[in-house]
Amino acid sequence: MTIFRSDANSLLQTFQALLWKEWDPIGVNDGDGDWPDDEYDNYATQLLTLVQTGKSKVEIEAYLTTVETEYMGLGPSGRSGPVAERAIQIFGERK
Repeated sequence: MTIFRSDANSLLQTFQALLWKEWDPIGVNDGDGDWPDDEYDNYATQLLTLVQTGKSKVEIEAYLTTVETEYMGLGPSGRSGPVAERAIQIFGERK
């Protein structure tokens, strides 16, 4: 499937929102607006690449869990699997 730039930008924004609203391993999206909502935007690009290249839910979940545990120094949040599944679903709906 060919993704045009406008489609990729739209998906990227959707994935940025997904990571902010549903993943949030640091727990900074508490609704008070004190934290910038672009906290996880750097990870959305890789998430988009993984989904576009047909990576499995397990592979995407592993990436997100690695970000949590190795990059952020946290324990697994338990939200990586559902977020990976949702990202694949969103991408499938755009085909």
